[in-house]
Amino acid sequence: MGQASNTIYGDLVASETMNAMKRKLISKAYAMNYLTDVSKYAKRGVNSVHIPYITTESGQVKSVGSDFDSPSGAGSGSEDLALSYKAGNPFLVRRDQDYQTLVNILKEKSDKSAENILKKMDVAVLTGFIGDIAAAQKNDFVNASSNADTITADDFIAARKFLNKKDAPLSGRFCFISPGHESQVIAISNFVSADKIGKTTNMPIVEGFVGRLYGFDIVLLNHMPEVSADGSISETEAENDSYPVIFGQSMAYMWAKQIAETMAAEKPLSTADQYVPYNMFGYDELEADFVYMVSDQTTADPS
Repeated sequence: MGQASNTIYGDLVASETMNAMKRKLISKAYAMNYLTDVSKYAKRGVNSVHIPYITTESGQVKSVGSDFDSPSGAGSGSEDLALSYKAGNPFLVRRDQDYQTLVNILKEKSDKSAENILKKMDVAVLTGFIGDIAAAQKNDFVNASSNADTITADDFIAARKFLNKKDAPLSGRFCFISPGHESQVIAISNFVSADKIGKTTNMPIVEGFVGRLYGFDIVLLNHMPEVSADGSISETEAENDSYPVIFGQSMAYMWAKQIAETMAAEKPLSTADQYVPYNMFGYDELEADFVYMVSDQTTADPS
């Protein structure tokens, strides 16, 4: 790709885009906000991230004179996260139009590009997350026999019980919901809305944070992927006809981004400059037991 005459803007766009991404992550709720970000372990020139992951087996009680059981697990190790994807948002800035408007087209497009990249990344992470959840951890709604595809307090209690049994920390628990389930959650009697939480704690409320129930931060995701009756994302698009509700703890899943840059090229015949801001990223399970999902498994998939 040829070098643009205003090469300095390549760095500017990367800076503006990444700063805009950081601002969006603070001001708006994405799934990535609530999952474990291991980007600090990513190194340039290495296509995977090695996260220190040291485990110790359970303690043992034996009679005096008896031997302890031999340990079966690894003494030390790491979880590996492959950085296999890139997310970008190419765009053009027409110079002839840029000179005739008071709006900074480059900045506005950079900000919008950052938002588009984040959304694409979040959808990819969510899709991977759903795909990595074990079948035994994907369940129908508790009261599906009387009211299919409807979330109730019983689902929150079941999720809390499941995570407690897995010794998932009480902090960092989340519930990802789609717009269709939001109204059902709000109707649950013990639900505490985000505005009440903000008033009592003086906490700034990010867009998408709905409230809290049974220890879960409830997050509305307009870009939640649909699933089929078995809770998987089917290659047959028609079968993806309902939205899941995902309960988890932040260590259930991890993601990382490695590099952010902007390629720039001159388009002289179009009197425009082309920019391609992008970053490389990856995602994978971390503590696979720390997630519990419900979805509509009562209604049959469309044929």
